[in-house]
Amino acid sequence: MIRRPPRSTPKPSSAASDVYKRQAPNDTVWATQYDFVTATEVVEHLHQPSQDFDRLFRVLKPGGWLAIMTKWVSRIPSFAASRYVRDMTHVCLYSPETFNWIARRWNSPVDFPKTDIALFRKG
Repeated sequence: MIRRPPRSTPKPSSAASDVYKRQAPNDTVWATQYDFVTATEVVEHLHQPSQDFDRLFRVLKPGGWLAIMTKWVSRIPSFAASRYVRDMTHVCLYSPETFNWIARRWNSPVDFPKTDIALFRKG
């Protein structure tokens, strides 16, 4: 499997938001806890989402926030025909129901402030 490198190397203080952790230049970012972690247009690329979400929730401080932005699966016919679905790097697709399951699994309430955004608060 070929993975694209990140476009830029994140600073260690913000690298926890880089879910491409297998390519993170400094693995010590995963030994720190954070108040806020964001994954924007990332989770659809995860080949091992359970392990990746474990890691993301583990680095959150109690009461910390995990913000995820990804295109939600919809029943609209145009979604099924969209380039988003046909992108071979998109190996996981999410919906509000999926994020509700994730919230229960990791005991972290979820809110949906806007379409395509899930905001978790670590319990």
